[in-house]
Amino acid sequence: MSSQGSPISERKWNIAPYWLEGLTRDIGPKQLTRNLSADVTIVGGGITGLSIGWALSQAGRKVVILEAGRIGEGSSGWPAGTITANHTLDLKKVEDNLGQDELKRLIQSMEESLSRLPGLFGPDDGFQIGSSLYLSTKPGHDHFMRDEHEMRKKYNLPTKLRNNDEVSRYYKGFSSAVECGGEYGVHPVRLLIAMAKAIVKNGGQIYEDSPVNPEGGFEQCGHGRFITYSRGHKVESTHLVLSTGIHTADFGDQDELSRLLVPVVNHVFVTEPHPEIKAMADEGIINGWDSQMIYHYWRNLPDGRLLVGGADDPGVVKAHAVTSDNAEVQKLYAWAQKHHNFTLPPIQYAWKAGLVIPVDGLPLLKIEKRANGGCLVSAITDGFAFALLLGNVVAGAITSDQHDFDKMLSFSRHRVLEARLLSWLPKKGLLRTWGLKAGFAFFRLQDRWF
Repeated sequence: MSSQGSPISERKWNIAPYWLEGLTRDIGPKQLTRNLSADVTIVGGGITGLSIGWALSQAGRKVVILEAGRIGEGSSGWPAGTITANHTLDLKKVEDNLGQDELKRLIQSMEESLSRLPGLFGPDDGFQIGSSLYLSTKPGHDHFMRDEHEMRKKYNLPTKLRNNDEVSRYYKGFSSAVECGGEYGVHPVRLLIAMAKAIVKNGGQIYEDSPVNPEGGFEQCGHGRFITYSRGHKVESTHLVLSTGIHTADFGDQDELSRLLVPVVNHVFVTEPHPEIKAMADEGIINGWDSQMIYHYWRNLPDGRLLVGGADDPGVVKAHAVTSDNAEVQKLYAWAQKHHNFTLPPIQYAWKAGLVIPVDGLPLLKIEKRANGGCLVSAITDGFAFALLLGNVVAGAITSDQHDFDKMLSFSRHRVLEARLLSWLPKKGLLRTWGLKAGFAFFRLQDRWF
């Protein structure tokens, strides 16, 4: 994706999701083949790294991005492509943790970040704008939906309380729903490639198959600039951003962040087309979300196919395709069939992917100011919308020395109980594994009984 470097042709571009066949790149990937100088080096070319690179390149900074694989092959290339500011249905809990003023600033900044997104896409790119339905599967849970609806109105968020008659047209087993407007949907790899093209257009450079070793991959030289090493070459820069996603735990400089992350194995499938799914998409209903803590979700793709996914168990897995008879995929299919009023079409594609979730849902950010004015930044989140927010926040910290979201998004912020417990566990090993399993078991019990 850069104008300089060595073309890569020795292996196939391995991307998913598979619901968009024939996706191509009009600018081929390049490897780092020489020493470079930049304002900012970004390690990691997933959604967070590209969002930060896009914001910085728009601000006129010379950016170099080093990606270990190819754009779209990592965890950012395998999700549902939902872009929502509604990462939580428990706004009251967020308000109690942050305060009204901070939550209001967060919502405003999210909306500003998302407003930049449609400009990346043309009319034929399958970019969706519409609503999400947050649905309650719990009997007697209607009061929760009413409270959330009122909280959304309090913060001037587009919202509508849907009753059972309205919901039951397409869905069954739900007693009520909150409809949230201003949601987006896009093929995730198409979004990553659009961002990469914008960065290159703004003068940035992106190098793929150019990994940075977690041990000794970067250092600061005598005059305070960072030197980052990849493929036997180096990039010298004033600022360094680490946005390595699921590999965050590999980098010692990100220990404080990695201890607050929950790795999750997510199963996803896409069905064949169906006219009723197409009708829902045409009506502007993009997504559906189960309101429980361990949730399921689905997305109505614009061509009439249904995507269904769910956070299943804690763990780390390399993203890969699976067959439709996979046991976890079949569980998802049965769940989706239970809650749709028509017979679902057969599964067309299925896969499992790994992702990491900050334990309290908000992004994690660490900004270390250096004596020469440079910054060492670590940033991670689990969603496209928050990644766009991080792009603006990090760009502000680097270009204008203003990062007033540091208190809210910092790894050292006031932590909910779950985050405090998680931070006490070892970084790796059996104790952490069993601690996460016990936590998920507790949340499932919470979902069932409370």
